[in-house]
Amino acid sequence: MFVYTDPEYLKNGYKREKASDIYSLGVLFWELSSGRFPFYNITSLEIMKKVTSGEREKPIKGTPLSFVNIYSCVWKHNPTHKPDIEIICNSLEKIDLENIYNSLENIEEFRII
Repeated sequence: MFVYTDPEYLKNGYKREKASDIYSLGVLFWELSSGRFPFYNITSLEIMKKVTSGEREKPIKGTPLSFVNIYSCVWKHNPTHKPDIEIICNSLEKIDLENIYNSLENIEEFRII
């Protein structure tokens, strides 16, 4: 699935490594915040074009900025500029969940997709 594939691999065919997995993790984080499959309404070829040209899904309104920063950071083009999993885990642990829980209390209806 192109949507989870590191764009550098798609463009240059370089060997997949930890940085590729980190990119994929960022896509999964975005998917968690949105509740839907990334680029769900376009073809695989269109996804590949968008991803290799640097286009990413936009952050979902209400997503904690600290979480957006984590997945945006792992989407960087240069593999050497991507954080390692330890930094990601530390960043996740620092997210203030109190505001998230308070926001959920104000939601009247949950919709399962």
